Amino acid sequence: MPAAREPWICPKCGRKLYIRNQEHTCNLSSFEAHFEKKDPVGRIAYDWMCSILDDLGEYDVLPMKTMIAFAHDGNKAFLVTKKSGADVSFVLTRPIASKRISGTTPYSKTKTIYRVRINEQKQLDDELASWLQEAFRNT
Repeated sequence: MPAAREPWICPKCGRKLYIRNQEHTCNLSSFEAHFEKKDPVGRIAYDWMCSILDDLGEYDVLPMKTMIAFAHDGNKAFLVTKKSGADVSFVLTRPIASKRISGTTPYSKTKTIYRVRINEQKQLDDELASWLQEAFRNT
């Protein structure tokens, strides 16, 4: 893995960013608000994602208004908690084809965000873990 760039710290919100004046939101929200009145699978997914990412090194958890972002040298993965289920998303530079992908969003010229719908804990499996690991290692 290439050496990490020194972060630029936003003077308003204190976020570490890796491109000076990078577009971002300074409006971070309450972490716990993401789990209040939501499906418990969202909290299970959060803990699971942290357990996968903890093995890969340092990362930041950014509770935003609509999602929780996981960042290291840029945003790499996201969790959206819902009243029913949750969405786990990750950024990859290569295309993937899987029936599990419930949506995609272009992220840059070379990167795409892939979204996987989670309705039950057993969907937090080795395949999804491998995509998260790839997002943190290669993007």
